[in-house]
Amino acid sequence: KEKFEGNTEHSTAAYTLVREDASTGLTYKLPLEASYARSLLIFFLCRSGYRSFIAANFITNIGYKNCYNISDGFEGNNQDKGWKQNNLPWQF
Repeated sequence: KEKFEGNTEHSTAAYTLVREDASTGLTYKLPLEASYARSLLIFFLCRSGYRSFIAANFITNIGYKNCYNISDGFEGNNQDKGWKQNNLPWQF
């Protein structure tokens, strides 16, 4: 794990929110709707870090070079605190 040392006060980041209908329990591989530069810096975040880990690995395996998973996710899991519980900046 690495400590986050970036500036989060003035974001210029674009993001895509990917969700599934929890009632179906299904997982889908969604096609990328836009062509992004393979050198683009990409961070993946989900609730616990598991789904974002899978997504980051998938994107890395198809040629994107600067992909990072936020390992403990936003909320964390049973063992580790996530982004929010570590009092890192966020807003709703």
